[in-house]
Amino acid sequence: MCKSIRTVRLLFGNLAAGLGVALCTKAGMGVDPVSALYDGVHKIIGLEMGTASFVVNMLILVVCTLLNRKYLKWGTFLSMLSFAVSLNTFVGLVSPFTVEPYTVSGYLLFLAGMFLAGAGFSTVVFQDLGPNCADILLEVLKDKAGISMKYAKISVDLCCTVLGFLMGGAVGLGTVLCVCGMGHIYNRVFCIWQQATSENGGGKRNAFTEESFRAGSDG
Repeated sequence: MCKSIRTVRLLFGNLAAGLGVALCTKAGMGVDPVSALYDGVHKIIGLEMGTASFVVNMLILVVCTLLNRKYLKWGTFLSMLSFAVSLNTFVGLVSPFTVEPYTVSGYLLFLAGMFLAGAGFSTVVFQDLGPNCADILLEVLKDKAGISMKYAKISVDLCCTVLGFLMGGAVGLGTVLCVCGMGHIYNRVFCIWQQATSENGGGKRNAFTEESFRAGSDG
């Protein structure tokens, strides 16, 4: 598959993911575990949420690169930057609107955001231009701690949720819904991409992407 096409899809995926996380945040019911950590850093340091995501991911990237460089690609940095810009943009755009959490409108907004985030993240990973920082962290944990990708993901989600909560991040019922439901959205969209690209002769993916995909769909 042409790299320029995959790059456009990666950017589109991060656009959708940024909008999804912004909508979940606006719904006021909690966000996915990693985004809860971003939100906690945003509230502690005073950075915009997207900028906080970039800072957190840069720290993860530096540590993981020192331990294991084999999955580091240029697309990882592009993904970090495009997601941060997307998230900052959409958080700003939705900020004037008011939504009461745990109401019908709040649930609808949250579910729309969860779908967009799951679909966006899945689209980014499928392009295989470089794993995101969370996936690199999962792989490093698997290699260094000798645990499966599934349990590495559970460990990362738990740590991000606790740290995010302690820093005042958006942790709530929505966080639980994301843990239980986002993996299935990720799974379905990934399969759609796989089927579409296979029909066009471009459905190959590497072993890391395959394993990350399975771990992401175990929720």
